[in-house]
Amino acid sequence: MTVIFIGDNVIIPNHDAPHPATIVVNEATGKITHIFPRRLTLNELDRQDFELEKGSDIAWIEAGKNLILPGLVE
Repeated sequence: MTVIFIGDNVIIPNHDAPHPATIVVNEATGKITHIFPRRLTLNELDRQDFELEKGSDIAWIEAGKNLILPGLVE
């Protein structure tokens, strides 16, 4: 399964403040596969330079204004 997080306040490299972003995670490995420094729709993701895993289910998680910090481990 592919999990896609999208939000307005994401801490990403090379930005001083939280920024809108889209994060793609492989649920099986728990690893982030892509970070896009803007909000993308599923149709826009299809046009990016990567492919979603064929036949994979997709979970779309809208974080809105909540803070996302990719890579943080509790």
